[in-house]
Amino acid sequence: MIFFLNKGLILEQIIVKALQDYFNTLGVADFYKSVAISVTNKHPFARLLRNSLNGEKPQASLFPAIVVATLDDEKPGELAELVETDVVELTPDYVNPPEENPEEKSPMEKAGFMMMTQDKCQAIRDAVNQKGRVYGVSTRVRRQDRIAIEIWAENIQLKNELYEAVRLFVCGFMKESFEKLYDESDFSLFDDTVRGQRSNNFNDEFGVELWGSYITFEADYTIEQTVIDTDLVDENIDFMEVINHVKGQAGTSRSIVIGGGDGEESSGDDAGE
Repeated sequence: MIFFLNKGLILEQIIVKALQDYFNTLGVADFYKSVAISVTNKHPFARLLRNSLNGEKPQASLFPAIVVATLDDEKPGELAELVETDVVELTPDYVNPPEENPEEKSPMEKAGFMMMTQDKCQAIRDAVNQKGRVYGVSTRVRRQDRIAIEIWAENIQLKNELYEAVRLFVCGFMKESFEKLYDESDFSLFDDTVRGQRSNNFNDEFGVELWGSYITFEADYTIEQTVIDTDLVDENIDFMEVINHVKGQAGTSRSIVIGGGDGEESSGDDAGE
């Protein structure tokens, strides 16, 4: 049976959390006592547009707002040819809770795989416990996101001060703050990609006069996908084969999982690329 173990990353959500922690530590709520700043990835203009279509009054309470969004993502240019693929094995120590504390989660459960249901976890655990160990292929994928942080406020001076606070965080300790929240991503933020526009953004389309600014930057990180085939149990496998359950064929890990052919083994040259 095939299982996909995905370690993804929604970068904009982690940045929202990092900014929220930053503003709490900065003491913004104490300094601006009558202002509640919203740090979100839900653009308030969507709510204003809906209110406008429904004939409702604009919600000024939505502002000031700091909105984090992903503009696009791509492969880092300098790593265009880099693909990291490794054979992995799951052992009982990895899939089972520690014997001294059966109530504790197993290392597999702590790993943060996406959509890891109890049924899926138990099926993998059963296969490993029955067969001793099972094998798979893990691919690390390096991506680069271009992030935009927008600041919108009804007060132009407040907008300017929030812009400066965000700019200092992005250029300063965002990387360190991010690593505390997500320490397995190989996160890199490049200061030379930080671009901003403090002024000349204005919006009054929804009955509220708003002043805006924005900052964009690029960040690299790593995500990972592991494909486990519980039919692979030979602990002496040198070059693992993964069964193509759709076509009923067998092939190498590269040809089936990565896509090197229609179930035929890749040549030595192909496997080494």
